Amino acid sequence: MAPVTFHLIITQQPKGFLSALQNLPHASRPLYVGEVNHWIHAPSTLSTAALLGSTDTVTKWQHLLIHQTSTPDSLALPTGLDEHVKEKWSITAEVSDDLLATYAAAQAKRLSNPIPPLPTCWSATNHSGLDAATAPPDLEASIALEAHPLGSNKKTDSPVVLRDWLRAFGTRHAGPVQVFNLLSYNPGRRQDFYGYLAAFAGFAGSKYGGEGAILHIGHEVGDWSSREDEGVMTVKEATESAKGYGTKDGPLVGWEDVALVWYPSIWHFAKMLDDPEYAEADRKYKVGVMRDGPLCCCTELEMEHSSLRLRTLGRVHLALLLHLGLAGTAVALGDLVKDAGHMVATAPPGGLLYAANVVSFASATMRSIRRGGGVLIVYDRGRYEWGGWSGGGARATYGR
Repeated sequence: MAPVTFHLIITQQPKGFLSALQNLPHASRPLYVGEVNHWIHAPSTLSTAALLGSTDTVTKWQHLLIHQTSTPDSLALPTGLDEHVKEKWSITAEVSDDLLATYAAAQAKRLSNPIPPLPTCWSATNHSGLDAATAPPDLEASIALEAHPLGSNKKTDSPVVLRDWLRAFGTRHAGPVQVFNLLSYNPGRRQDFYGYLAAFAGFAGSKYGGEGAILHIGHEVGDWSSREDEGVMTVKEATESAKGYGTKDGPLVGWEDVALVWYPSIWHFAKMLDDPEYAEADRKYKVGVMRDGPLCCCTELEMEHSSLRLRTLGRVHLALLLHLGLAGTAVALGDLVKDAGHMVATAPPGGLLYAANVVSFASATMRSIRRGGGVLIVYDRGRYEWGGWSGGGARATYGR
């Protein structure tokens, strides 16, 4: 087992933080860096002030950062990042050596696996299935969950129904998402939750491409940053000794497990919540078992060759040939959804060529921008790819 720390972060200045990430030595780079989007299931019992904010405003976390640490109770950031972080909440846990050793290969496999098909009415262009879906009232997780958006006012702003958030987010983000899970159980019920894990891996989650990417399950959480201030029990729980907290029947209190779970898209996550098999697993293994189980939706940023890219990989439908030559500017192209064939474009060494969301080659909008760093980014239906170059340029082929 190896200690791993999960940080929710607010930066002093986003560009400075991302630049510091780019400059980390390879050995110090995080396992995962993601943008924080929304509390799918907000914390309700534990660490509520620390995670949601102690004022009227919901804390607007910007990034989730996960990295290996030297000790099981280390809440420190990688060296060089502290000065760029305004606020953070951290939790440490032990992850299996095998999972860490194979993480990169497993992630590559997830990104290359065929994406499980969804009904046509569960998509950004046709969300009638989501609109018509019913949410059983007795589940821990369903599309009827409500949570305040990040940065909203808890008193004056209404919480957002998950169905509505899924629809809105799904129209602007086509690629993979990751769900950050914090888990605490009622006394003596931790083992019951493992039945849910088996059901998720066997059918309820796996048929929608859901897969645990970084898991701490079955071992003790090392520490979390707000533990000293908040303790491990609420005042109500502390007065209800019959519940078993702190006794031989319930010795583990506070946060007990941590996980990052990967899905091919937010639509796959949404359809999973609507699946009767998932509902049955939730009802059987989570209801009455969970003391608290917040879920936070994130989208991955990847560091590679001193650049950051948003890893929102979807499925590539066409081939695109990009040729970089000449000097001076970058070209923004559009959405490779309908037209087959190829396109040739030029950009300078040290410039940036960016292809994103154009409906057809004929309607592609081209504009010039100036960027540094020598990075090629291609975006197609939620998929980002990149390549670097130097000297006179480079050639990259994009497609199946």
